[in-house]
Amino acid sequence: MNFDDIKDAWNNDEENEKLRVPASIDQLKSAQLPVEKLRRGMKGEMYVQLFSLLIIGLVPQIIFLSPVFVVPFYTLYVAMLGVSAYYFFKLYVFYKSSGAVTLTSKESLYELYYEARLSIEMYKSYTYVLCPFGLVMGALLILSHRGAALTNLYDFAVANEQVALILSASLVTSLFSVFLVTEYWTKSSYGKYIRQIKSVLDEIKE
Repeated sequence: MNFDDIKDAWNNDEENEKLRVPASIDQLKSAQLPVEKLRRGMKGEMYVQLFSLLIIGLVPQIIFLSPVFVVPFYTLYVAMLGVSAYYFFKLYVFYKSSGAVTLTSKESLYELYYEARLSIEMYKSYTYVLCPFGLVMGALLILSHRGAALTNLYDFAVANEQVALILSASLVTSLFSVFLVTEYWTKSSYGKYIRQIKSVLDEIKE
């Protein structure tokens, strides 16, 4: 192979490389739509959660709560707000950063993909952390209205092992249901967009 052949081969390689660039850019642009839908879904979710926290704070006024339980209720509520503030801050950071990212390189899409997955895992963790708060706050409301009945049920469960097992199984089933609903919700609401972004990354690899 002489010098001219080498030069032609080099030029052909450069031309082929140039031809491949627009395809990659188009692939990156195709990820923009699922990213926007993901951001829109998370934004809506954040508003719903903020509204839910507001309603929870008004529960003692909406449903009468015995004065003896008001302080414990709001102590739990403040702790819940602290956990929620951390979660909302992380979600807001992801929302702003994902809006500022320009999908012009595979690396930027990779970063967005893993940050999105991390945010979804954080959402699930946030839901699980709130479960104990919800259980205790619910127990306070029940005690306020049906304290005698709950005390009788507790005494009956202590004296009857079968009843205690049924109550324990009901509690475990409820917690497991929360886990299943959370998993289903995240997969149905955000999983498809994550898969679409992953599909674009796989296409770029090829």
